[in-house]
Amino acid sequence: MMRNLKVLHLASFSGNIGDNANHAGARAQFAQNLSFQLDYTELEIREFYWKQRFFDDDFISYTNQFDLLLIGGGNYFELWVENSRTGCSIDLPPELLAKIQCPVIFYGLGVDAGQGVPDACLQRFREFMDYLLAHDRFFVAVRNDGAVATLEKYLGNSYAQAVSAVPDGGFFVRPGHHEHPELVSFPRNLVINLAGDMLDTRFKGGGDFLSADGFFKEFARCIEQLLEINTDLGAVFVPHIFRDYAPVSAVIEYLPDAIRRRRIAVAPYLVGTAGGDKQFSLYQHASLVLAMRFHANVCPIGMGVPTLGLVCYPQISHLYRELNLSEYAVDVTLDGFSTKLSAQAQLALETSDIDRNVIMLRLLSDIKATHKKIDAWLLRQFC
Repeated sequence: MMRNLKVLHLASFSGNIGDNANHAGARAQFAQNLSFQLDYTELEIREFYWKQRFFDDDFISYTNQFDLLLIGGGNYFELWVENSRTGCSIDLPPELLAKIQCPVIFYGLGVDAGQGVPDACLQRFREFMDYLLAHDRFFVAVRNDGAVATLEKYLGNSYAQAVSAVPDGGFFVRPGHHEHPELVSFPRNLVINLAGDMLDTRFKGGGDFLSADGFFKEFARCIEQLLEINTDLGAVFVPHIFRDYAPVSAVIEYLPDAIRRRRIAVAPYLVGTAGGDKQFSLYQHASLVLAMRFHANVCPIGMGVPTLGLVCYPQISHLYRELNLSEYAVDVTLDGFSTKLSAQAQLALETSDIDRNVIMLRLLSDIKATHKKIDAWLLRQFC
């Protein structure tokens, strides 16, 4: 008989629908691949960011009521969090980790150097990783967004070799059926995600590099051209967080009035598991996805939908490189990017030249391999 484990799942569950897709896909794969039934209690990590909860003895006492602590997936191994005792968002230094009585899985975490790596953070993170890797109570798996390469760059090859790598759960999400008024006006649709956070980091401007406003103008010209060539095509913008409405509004402002009134739709801002399921079913019905955010790329790729990555943050180029799809990632920070993006988009609309079944077979093989390691580790802990 399969053993049930009470799992405290620490992650983000509200505020960014990409996280919901990640968890849904990962849990579905856990259910297929593990010898244990996982019964989840969700703990919102943003409550720690909002200072409603703290990584302290109260957290440890709560954690110790469970059989297993699951942290992730998510981008929680950032290397810039200077007010953290570990240099990252998971502020659990060795003295607190030692008090956790249950096994802990750090699952599908991004190791993000995109916002800088202060020396103090790197030293704290190294000490944190040293403790995790020295004790069998902890299992560390990072996700396929360049995390292993980042570990190797900043900590060294021994750390990169000591962790497991796992495809993001979003590759395996399969949304339910939903009605979408955004899609009914045209036989084919572009589904577009633009990220509205960290715009100064994404678009630094100067020289051949675009400011955020420069990107909005050029991207609007690209969309205008695609819609003029393909008269059966509509465009639907999909926000993942509330900030995504700002770039959507800016791009629409630069479109001709006849296009924005007749050919453009904007999906509502939805959150949580149900909201994420509905939003990602929009991607499922796209003729082509143009996307900035990580899960706006991951999920449609996993669903076999033609997708072009709009690269303005290193994570996206790392993702496409790890999938051997670098030619489908377009750097949109460079002046003149629209020439390449328009050509790539038009080609994708006319033909699908990627054997996406091969990609998914590899991703399924990769996640099963890591889950086999996790299963063996769980068996050591509980049997």
